Amino acid sequence: MGSAEIMRIFVVAIGIVLLIADFMCYCRQKMRENFGFAWGVFSVILILLGAVPGLSAWSRLISAELCVVVLILGIVVIWILFFISMVVSGLMAKNQELAMQVSLINCELQRVLAKMEEMTGEDIMEIK
Repeated sequence: MGSAEIMRIFVVAIGIVLLIADFMCYCRQKMRENFGFAWGVFSVILILLGAVPGLSAWSRLISAELCVVVLILGIVVIWILFFISMVVSGLMAKNQELAMQVSLINCELQRVLAKMEEMTGEDIMEIK
């Protein structure tokens, strides 16, 4: 078994692991739909690039010595990008929750101001 076949097997394995991790993160709501879909498509592309013989001509272009470096570097870059997309998804969810809380506080403020105006007979916002 040559380095091209080993690299193809690793690419398929990385695609499968990434697809499973993406699905698990999406189900646990740690990743938003758009990021989850993008990582799912990327995972399927990786699987196809390694599994389909017509799409795997790239694996013969990489030498045996470079194969290990490419795999390790690829895994590290994919892991970092996946982690960043999980963090960004979490921040987007927190931002949406914060916006809803601000909206509720604004509604409560309007009710309090209306009640104070009713009690005092003056517009609170007009007093300088």
